[in-house]
Amino acid sequence: MKSGSRIVDRRILDNKVPLRPIVETTANLNTAPTALVYGDSFGEVMAPFLNETFRRTITIPTAHWPFPTELIQANKPDVVILEMVERSLTMRPPVSETVENEYLLRDAPSLDQAIAQAGGIGGYVAGAKEAGGKIEFVGWSAGHVPGRLALAYYGNSAAGAGRMSLVRLDVAPARQVQKLGFRIVIPSGGVTDPARLRFFSTTADGKVYELPVTPTLRRHLEGMLAPSRATSGTADQRR
Repeated sequence: MKSGSRIVDRRILDNKVPLRPIVETTANLNTAPTALVYGDSFGEVMAPFLNETFRRTITIPTAHWPFPTELIQANKPDVVILEMVERSLTMRPPVSETVENEYLLRDAPSLDQAIAQAGGIGGYVAGAKEAGGKIEFVGWSAGHVPGRLALAYYGNSAAGAGRMSLVRLDVAPARQVQKLGFRIVIPSGGVTDPARLRFFSTTADGKVYELPVTPTLRRHLEGMLAPSRATSGTADQRR
């Protein structure tokens, strides 16, 4: 340890990625808070300063995917720091889908509020697929609407949310169409009626726009959800 350092212990918690281990550092700072840092290689430059600032610092490289929700719950740090290079801000954040969805839905309006505030058509929902107990929807924003979030509703509350991306997500990766696109994933359990699905987008300045489902997708959803309606009807008859 260098002279004057307040670090008293450093140990590797996980070495599954040898060049990017998860490290816990303890400093002689009894009244300082604890921290968990999740970051890319640029975070390595910050590490010496952070290690000398917090009583205990757990450093997790982004090579350990996804976002370390379980470690946060287990260690209960006072501060969680997510560090990433600026160019990554246009990409999907390095967090689990569940955590990101909960975060994006925290301020979502109710369905009644979204309908009342909608200022026109903000794009379209054009694709959907069901797998693993989830339904994934994709679509795009209209060119005149600077969308920030896309929201999916089933009933009166939002069931899923997705950030607008710089590249549409419903086309082949090689065709990078420069139009804002989105991807929303919702649980498929209980979703049996396509007519109850509504979609909206919100902008950075709080405006709301509706995202209609295309006629082609509406017909696809009718067929895709038909088995769910049949199963639900059978269960009701047994009761």
